[in-house]
Amino acid sequence: MFQRLKAVTDNYSLVIVNNGFDDPNYLEQLNPRYYIENSNVTGTACAINQALGLLDDEYIAVLRSDVLLYDEGWLDNTVAFLRSRPDVGLVGIAGWHSITRDGVPDLLTPVFRLRGHPDSNKPTWRFTEVACIDDAGWVMRNADFRLSEDMFDTSLFALELSLKYINAGFRLYVAAIDFAYAEERQDATRRFAFAQTDNDEAAPGTPEAVRSAMQMKWEELLPITRGFCDETYVMNKVEELARYVRELEADNAAKADALKHIVEHEAQLESAIATRRTAWLISIIKNRLSGKPRDGK
Repeated sequence: MFQRLKAVTDNYSLVIVNNGFDDPNYLEQLNPRYYIENSNVTGTACAINQALGLLDDEYIAVLRSDVLLYDEGWLDNTVAFLRSRPDVGLVGIAGWHSITRDGVPDLLTPVFRLRGHPDSNKPTWRFTEVACIDDAGWVMRNADFRLSEDMFDTSLFALELSLKYINAGFRLYVAAIDFAYAEERQDATRRFAFAQTDNDEAAPGTPEAVRSAMQMKWEELLPITRGFCDETYVMNKVEELARYVRELEADNAAKADALKHIVEHEAQLESAIATRRTAWLISIIKNRLSGKPRDGK
């Protein structure tokens, strides 16, 4: 992971927040633009906010230390996409098409190219629109947003960050980047299992309380679905265009076949005319040589 980051620093500056890694000398050798070493381990959101507070760059990439990326040029491609699409604020490497009314991702709508998972979860396009991203990693347009540090699950701060961008009028996408986790990670169903509970008197800081707070804070936006309708429309248009192209190809093939027969027939006619003309000229020459008048007269 760190070797890949070192390669990226040829075009981008690197910020490292050491939140408990046991070899700080190795991290410093990566020549980061900023290096922060926390004496006391803080939460992931807090560590990311420490880095965000130092930066005023137009685009910022955030990556978990346990994520392995396998696509060369992924950052260049993602930044190029953001530059060409000013309406896009956030591009993740994983996410979901829908957020439920409860304020959590719809677990039936995943979008990621995570190794070992079904192909049905892979993004439809190179960049596929979603309603929220996962915390695995993302590239953000710097809109001066920070992560909420009171979330008990790291995926929730990515979810709320997504809602902040949508609320600000931006669109969200997931890039089809091949990746894996260095260590086994708790699956999404268990991470968001609290969404199945319903406790209006939940104690502060509990999963139920966080869910309730998310609902209340973003109730005007929820539920949210992004990408499905657009993709269905586009796929229908693609199929319609494909049928039209197939019809054109069949029509062109029929015309090409007819033209081939016409050319062959024309060649036969030219050959027959040439043969008759040659015979006629030969006849004239013979008649003149024999002193006979033309056409036997």
